[in-house]
Amino acid sequence: MTEGMTEGMTEGSSRQSASERARPRRRRGLGRVRTTAVATGGAKGSLVIRESSLPAAIKAAPYQDWTSGGTTYSWKDSFFREYANTGAVSVASATENRPQLTAEEAASYEKADYLGDWTPDLG
Repeated sequence: MTEGMTEGMTEGSSRQSASERARPRRRRGLGRVRTTAVATGGAKGSLVIRESSLPAAIKAAPYQDWTSGGTTYSWKDSFFREYANTGAVSVASATENRPQLTAEEAASYEKADYLGDWTPDLG
């Protein structure tokens, strides 16, 4: 994980969904900065979305800044990355608003890195 990071999340092999019929003009983001942690100098957020299907209902620039008390906190101060996603708004290479992991970097962001040998009970 990223040096100094004490909290994070990885999302893998999933299908992001949002009803485009219910809200055709409203697109959703994938993440935003957690202001309380940034404002207090605490943990920076971490989000890795990998090998997932991203539908057209996801914003083309899916990460959001947050403004609170007149201060804007940039999502770019957190660790938001993607890897090998598919779907309507997936991107093949990194852009300013869509940072990507390399295959070598992605090897450090597997489910087991976050969950260990724990398997959630889905039943």
